[in-house]
Amino acid sequence: MLINKVKGKLKEIQSSLPEGVELKVTYDRSELILRAIENLKRQLTEEMIIVSLVILFFLWHFPSAFIPIITIPVAVILSFIPLLGLKLTSNIMSLAGMAISIGVLVDGAIVQMENVYKHLEYWEAGGRKEDYRVVCLKALKEVGPAVFFSLLVIAVSFLPILHWLIKKDVYLNH
Repeated sequence: MLINKVKGKLKEIQSSLPEGVELKVTYDRSELILRAIENLKRQLTEEMIIVSLVILFFLWHFPSAFIPIITIPVAVILSFIPLLGLKLTSNIMSLAGMAISIGVLVDGAIVQMENVYKHLEYWEAGGRKEDYRVVCLKALKEVGPAVFFSLLVIAVSFLPILHWLIKKDVYLNH
């Protein structure tokens, strides 16, 4: 981790300074950042478990519970791609925004899976007349646009904050 390399370099430099000159760290947020990252990891794990249990409890369908287990980590990984592309670092604010967004993402995944499951129930009761993949696709297309636009609204709502951070050089690496 970068902060450990910086701390090691400071110790190295300290030994080469003239006698009586001392380097002192006055503001170290490394513990706060490490706790925030650990908290995010814990929250992701808890969300995956809770969402899976809720889906299993209400739908009694393991494949439906599997979708959020895959969706959550993939979404978090994909959210770092724009940050890397814009050469932005993650900080407490971006991690908090990510935690909020994950909740919305999970909600969208649950809505999608519940609709698919309901359509599969109707398909089963109707004698399985068409391919189940067609039934699933129809169910996803039915609620997909609404879920997409609700997630888009959340994403767009973060743009003014991102713009302000970039404008103020709060976020940029120097």
